[in-house]
Amino acid sequence: MKNIFFVSLLSAVFVMDSCNKDNSSNNNNNSPYYFKCNQTGNYYNYTAALLQYGNNGNYDFGGYEVNYNFNESGGVVITFNDSATAARVTGLLHDSLFFDGSYPSPQVSHSINNMNTVYHSTSTSDHSYYVYINAVNFLYRDTLSNYDIYGLGGTFKTKMQDQNGSPAGDATNGQFYFQASVNHFNH
Repeated sequence: MKNIFFVSLLSAVFVMDSCNKDNSSNNNNNSPYYFKCNQTGNYYNYTAALLQYGNNGNYDFGGYEVNYNFNESGGVVITFNDSATAARVTGLLHDSLFFDGSYPSPQVSHSINNMNTVYHSTSTSDHSYYVYINAVNFLYRDTLSNYDIYGLGGTFKTKMQDQNGSPAGDATNGQFYFQASVNHFNH
């Protein structure tokens, strides 16, 4: 289910990028929203003035950030074992989440090469791989979608695999801050 969230978001971004071929990741637009990490010797830094957020359903809380050309993106989604309520979302502040199958369960994803290569976190019992939440701020209610929008920030380190399930190294020094949404009716 979490993969459907990112595939849907990445597909929408790919369609919007179909005419744009610049592979730059950052246009220094001073956007407060970003996704950054190192992976296999490459540094990824996605920022865009266009605000992004997404939600895959009642159990998920997450968001993503694209580069300004819409040809690369990165995101984090957190899955709860029950509805993603405002209390659960704000309760994430200062929590370390692990990729060991326990809830809340994080997933980190990012895509490169005009969205043709997708990396996502993989399960591990090793707790040196984590997502640490250092910011959860209520921003506003989107009355058109009935989502409450939060600023979600944190750091991460995770084992990654590509879309074929092949190991793709570790994503380290990960940082993110972007808008994330929760269905308002889940209160």
